Amino acid sequence: DTDTDTDRSNNHNHNDSDANNDRDTNLAQVAHGRKWVVNHAETQQEINGHIPHREWYILDEVGDRISEGDQSRIDIMSRLDIYFLMFPSGHLTSMIGWTNSSMVKKGYKATTKGEIIKFFGIIIIGTRFEFQRRADLWSTLSISKILDAPRFGKKTGM
Repeated sequence: DTDTDTDRSNNHNHNDSDANNDRDTNLAQVAHGRKWVVNHAETQQEINGHIPHREWYILDEVGDRISEGDQSRIDIMSRLDIYFLMFPSGHLTSMIGWTNSSMVKKGYKATTKGEIIKFFGIIIIGTRFEFQRRADLWSTLSISKILDAPRFGKKTGM
């Protein structure tokens, strides 16, 4: 195993500066400070064969493609708009219908689109906090001297 790894590193990394220059010239995307590159020499392995580069895209609600070259279109979108590119409105409508059907059967008031969106936001922002129990996210007392209490009730209105 060690000999194979050494052979691979000798074959692919002739010189660190050459490797960095190759990576920069084949730059496909930069996301969160990480460079993603097209490098056929590194991705072409005997196990799975050649993996061709494909430009990513997503379809908006009217069927237009938004792809990696459309940064100016993405820059003018709100965070909510970008979220809904990945979460079609038809799915949201279905979820509201299913949720309301269950809630009404149990004697609860029906929910709204705004409440469901806010609920998803709470789930997402909850991933940014460390907590023992979900109820801790609504606490007004901090578990640390240097961190503010999450206070989700006050911050979200829920």
